[in-house]
Amino acid sequence: MPGTPSHKKLAARIGQTENLVGLDNSFSVKQLSLYRGISLVKAFRVARTVISVDPNRHRTGFDNYFFCVAFIIECQMLEALTLHTQHILMAGQADRYAIILAIIAREKKKYFSFVQHGVNNVYEGLYLLRVDEVYYLFEISIPLFGVFVEDAETRKYIPIPSVRPNFKPNPRYTNAIAFASCILAGDAELLEVVVNNYTAGDVLIYPHPTEKDLTVYEKYKSRPNVYITMERVSNIRYLISCGSTLGLEYDLIGVPPVFVNTENFHSEFFTQINSSSSTTSHHFAPGS
Repeated sequence: MPGTPSHKKLAARIGQTENLVGLDNSFSVKQLSLYRGISLVKAFRVARTVISVDPNRHRTGFDNYFFCVAFIIECQMLEALTLHTQHILMAGQADRYAIILAIIAREKKKYFSFVQHGVNNVYEGLYLLRVDEVYYLFEISIPLFGVFVEDAETRKYIPIPSVRPNFKPNPRYTNAIAFASCILAGDAELLEVVVNNYTAGDVLIYPHPTEKDLTVYEKYKSRPNVYITMERVSNIRYLISCGSTLGLEYDLIGVPPVFVNTENFHSEFFTQINSSSSTTSHHFAPGS
């Protein structure tokens, strides 16, 4: 798994902290040392093969040499990194590292575990991961793994223990609601609606943990009731989002999440799968 703070917490929940490998794409000596033994000649050769034979390359991102070469270089790096391991755990949702590690696990006959770390939003044409077992956060997610897990109905499923978030109240905020970004196209539009229409109290903007450039939120700094913060506070009325997992965390402490489907996708938030689910979220579709 990549070693971000959220992945570290997740690894602790499944008892795999000691096996965490940090991949932060930095230029530090530690990170660059992972790329020893990389063959650029091999990378270009394989890249040309992928571009030439993949009829769906425009859907996978292999339609330019730079992405393809980066993919192959990282494939070589990850193959060397996992050379002496027999069990690979990957927290991802059909992203580049998940795809590469699934390929390596299949070709090198390694045991591969997929660890859910976020929400399953269902899009068409995702790469099918060959996995042996799936660690899942939410039971209502299980039917949706079939979109990117090969032979999903035959996989072994292991629940990840639920952990009640340690969110604290902050008296600075009054009658507050929060908006959690999940970096979807509709987030900016939805946030504009929330900020312009909620005047009964404060609005907390929660950027996604992976967002590095927060300039998109700067135009709201001048508003006296709007706060851009990473502090997750418990004294809010609602958590509004297009599909952030943070909404389910707030549900665990009794704060209702409001999920607004602006992208016309399916997810466990918008698909009635398991009637026994304890999630009390409010579901809104476009136009509601």
